[in-house]
Amino acid sequence: MNSDIMGKAIRINDNLVNLDASIHFNAYYQTIISLPGISREEYLFLDEQEITQLTILVGADTYFSVFGPFITKSSSKSDTFDVEFLSSSTITGKKEFHYESNCRSFIFEITDGVEIIGLCPYDLNSGYIDILLMNEVRIPVKRALIKTELSIGEISFYCNPTTSFNKDTLSMGFIHGIYLSLTEDVKIPDLQLLFEKFSSLFEVLSGEIVTVNKLYIVEGEGESHQKFEYIGLCNFPKKELNVFHDNSFDSSGFIRQTIFKISDFEILDSAINTWLSCYDNLQMANKAYQRILLDEDVKIVTHNRFLAAMQEVEGYANAFADESNEKAAFTLEKQTIIDSLSDEAQKNFIRKYCQFIGQSFRKSLKDFTYESLKIIKGISKSTFDKEYDDLIEAIKDDRDIYTHSSNRNKPKLNSLQLMEIAYLYKQFYRINLLKKLGVSRDNIKLRFSTNRTFSEYLKRIFNLKIDNMANTTKFDKAMWHFSQRDQ
Repeated sequence: MNSDIMGKAIRINDNLVNLDASIHFNAYYQTIISLPGISREEYLFLDEQEITQLTILVGADTYFSVFGPFITKSSSKSDTFDVEFLSSSTITGKKEFHYESNCRSFIFEITDGVEIIGLCPYDLNSGYIDILLMNEVRIPVKRALIKTELSIGEISFYCNPTTSFNKDTLSMGFIHGIYLSLTEDVKIPDLQLLFEKFSSLFEVLSGEIVTVNKLYIVEGEGESHQKFEYIGLCNFPKKELNVFHDNSFDSSGFIRQTIFKISDFEILDSAINTWLSCYDNLQMANKAYQRILLDEDVKIVTHNRFLAAMQEVEGYANAFADESNEKAAFTLEKQTIIDSLSDEAQKNFIRKYCQFIGQSFRKSLKDFTYESLKIIKGISKSTFDKEYDDLIEAIKDDRDIYTHSSNRNKPKLNSLQLMEIAYLYKQFYRINLLKKLGVSRDNIKLRFSTNRTFSEYLKRIFNLKIDNMANTTKFDKAMWHFSQRDQ
């Protein structure tokens, strides 16, 4: 899609126009529109207003509806101007969309969707020996599907078999998709947030950056339905986010047991509904989590990763902590102090400046850490308090030092320890959320027991050894023979 597509600009906002135009897409799937040779009056018209929509017609019936474009380049030649626009939101298909158009049904694909969904359309286990011995081979094949009702509509996750022929080669493959049908319409400007909610959930499952690689708006049903491609949700080159990094996982080939699957949820509708209901409160924690993912992706190692992990903790605590008891106790104590004063100015000072600011970071850190270790190791509260009080204090103190750039105290933890702690707390965030979303404790322990990096850092920082779980999930068993081992 990098070559220029020639067409005509037919609409700018509510104004009908007829201008030569070309359109192409860069590596980040941003839309670049060029309008060559426009007049001075046309240029001033474009430059003086906020453009919400620009529509390009290619051929007789292919529309590119571009939303929120802005001018990035302009040059003049005598009395004409060449203008270039950039946009991160475009819909293409056999009809024109408008800024206020409503959408309700979607089909989309995500980074390594087969693994995140956790469905396999083949059963190689039943015929694997026949394949090795070159006997008559019978491989059961079927469309794998998980479908559930949500508070916002209906969602289906599917993995279908595909085959391809190349001279004397027959290849079997996979194709995945997610179908989302909403009960209420959503407007074009709100699509970004809608799919951020789902990609963020998939990032918690995988522990890596997840992008929507393809997105189609669907209108109609059955054979008469139409699909319109939405281009622009991705902020990274598509080719780098079609698959996860193999070197981030310790299990062999395709079988990366550290990735949690949609099929791991015991009650899928409850899991997704819980996530959607918590998403707004978790936004700050999620942004910190995503900064860690980005740092890991681009191999940046700074103390900011440690601070992001601590922001994760605080954001999580703010989202889930019940502060009603602490707030009630604070209010009572505040009123007691006010009642003990006789000077009205002092009373007003206390009323104005003595405010409840939430539970302390130390308590948030302690509760967050205990919650994770209890899931992973079943550790008791008394043992936790006895063994890790000094460590929690050191983490809290270093967080304060790096947050406020303080020279009053020296850090207690070295740089290597800070990076290991940042990694652990990134995983603790996943552990705590996955448990709240309904993944079983055994499954959490199983998948994290296959992550050698997590196991090693847990031993170094907390002196704990995670039990090696021998069992495996249904999807992992089904995918075993698709493992890509080194030759």
